[in-house]
Amino acid sequence: MFVAQQAQVIQNANYNLVNIRSSEMTYFGSVYFSFGVQSALVAGFVFSISMYTSLRTHQVPFFYRSHRLSVAISFMAAMHVLLCSTFINVYGQGLALRGPIGSMIVAVDGMLAEQPQIVFAFIISIIFFAFSCICICWVLLDDNASILCTVMILLGMLLWYKNAM
Repeated sequence: MFVAQQAQVIQNANYNLVNIRSSEMTYFGSVYFSFGVQSALVAGFVFSISMYTSLRTHQVPFFYRSHRLSVAISFMAAMHVLLCSTFINVYGQGLALRGPIGSMIVAVDGMLAEQPQIVFAFIISIIFFAFSCICICWVLLDDNASILCTVMILLGMLLWYKNAM
């Protein structure tokens, strides 16, 4: 009698643990999906900024070069986030569903381990996107408008950071 109750308690504990891990898997899946979608948008914005602008390169070579460099860094970081989040969602959830016993724990732990570098790359892509916007203002606009746009972008970044914290 006690052995059967003990087995039932262990089974219930395992069932609750699997439910918790399943909730974590759903949470990380939605988080990485959001990072992937937002990174795709940032990459698209950065790419369109670099493709559809007529630049006065002979007048502002420093800002033109800085713009191109920041576009490259932002695009690279956004694509890194997009690819990593896609692979994590596909292979992490696949491992959890079709792997051996205990594979859900390994998948969730792997998703958790990848989170810092994905968040770091996403932040880098946003920072360099803002920097490319500042540089394009200095390339396309006159000095007074460029100063105003730079101040507005920097204030916006400061407010976004304060709200995020």
